[in-house]
Amino acid sequence: MIHVVTAVIIMIVLLLLYGTMMLFTDYIKISSYLKGVFLNCIWFLVAEGYGEYEIYYPEIFENRWLNFFIMNVAILLLVFEVSKYIKLRNAFLVSFGTAEHLIVAFMIMNFCGGFPGWAASIFYTVSALIVLGIHISAIYGGKNTSTESFMSRFLAGILLMPAPFIITSGCLMLIDSNKGKTIEAEPFMDFVYRVFDFIKDPEYNYSGELMISGLNYTRQMFLTSLIVAIIVLVVYLIVDSTVDYRMGLKEKHRTKTEAEKERVRAEISSRIHAQLEKIDSCMSYISTNYKVLKVADQDMKVLRSLYDEATRIKYSYNGAASGPILKRVTDIKTEIYMIRDKILAGESKDAAAEEEAKAAEDMQKKKQERNPEVGYFNGCTTEDEIKKRYRDLCKVFHPDSDNGDQETFLKIKEDYEALLGGITAETAENAPVS
Repeated sequence: MIHVVTAVIIMIVLLLLYGTMMLFTDYIKISSYLKGVFLNCIWFLVAEGYGEYEIYYPEIFENRWLNFFIMNVAILLLVFEVSKYIKLRNAFLVSFGTAEHLIVAFMIMNFCGGFPGWAASIFYTVSALIVLGIHISAIYGGKNTSTESFMSRFLAGILLMPAPFIITSGCLMLIDSNKGKTIEAEPFMDFVYRVFDFIKDPEYNYSGELMISGLNYTRQMFLTSLIVAIIVLVVYLIVDSTVDYRMGLKEKHRTKTEAEKERVRAEISSRIHAQLEKIDSCMSYISTNYKVLKVADQDMKVLRSLYDEATRIKYSYNGAASGPILKRVTDIKTEIYMIRDKILAGESKDAAAEEEAKAAEDMQKKKQERNPEVGYFNGCTTEDEIKKRYRDLCKVFHPDSDNGDQETFLKIKEDYEALLGGITAETAENAPVS
């Protein structure tokens, strides 16, 4: 039991560390390269150090280390090319991670010693599913997805199939080993010593079982794992197609929203510039005709303050859609126009007063021309007074009287007729029209 507890504790620590790197760092961008190199190292050590298993490893050159270097370069180049397509890179990442976990889990079980196959099966399966969940969360939880063609999605599904295949095969082998016996494990340090010995003398082939013994892989296990992998492929294609479809809808909605925002921004920007142009035009007119309009100093001070604020907005505005800026510019324009209208209204009143005074003066002149103030009729303002004065004057200056004078009488008569005619004409002008 102590072996199982130790293995679980070690695996929990590793999973926490691995999950932290995958979910909270950019480790996902380089993890495929690291996993590929790690798997190549394990492949090389097992194939070259354990001759009795007859595991193939490419032999391009006679020197084994040169072959090892070439294989690492090839794997890195392959991952680099695949990483250009996000879906393929994600599938590589999941498959590499699953294979890597198989090796790590067996190394932990080997380090902790032998324990029942059912416990080993649960230990490996649960931890493998957790690792798979960490990969999926890291891939679909961030900006590591994209909408691609069906062929890219299908190839990604093919590359993803080793993950369920490896997990299912490992689980079935460990369950099958629980037939009344315990999985035998080689002490971990013995394996480490073998690695060091191999590095010192690569030509030496070790004998004996590799790490864990008591495992048997059958054809039925292979077919079962293959069926599970095919089912996972179909589910992946369906789910990923749905995800791509929803991403496409979101992209269309985002594009539409951005277009609407751009339209609103352009409209608001156009209205802001139009208001600023009106302010410039109004202030230019007032500044040019400052003396003629007789603008009060207080009004001019307010106008300059408002215009300075409008100028600051004009040169600091970056074209963004800003409702508050538009509202403030509109308010400034309204205040400037109100002051302008007040100034123009005052000018109109002055002009009307001058015209009225001029008209009254002209009327008075005309009245005086029609009604000259003759010395004989001074103080007479009404028709009756003029007639009474005329009768009195006739008694004095009529030629038939004792002191009469023909020339004076004719002058009095002429003035009388002029005065009487002017009063008659003025009365006619002031008479109401029916």
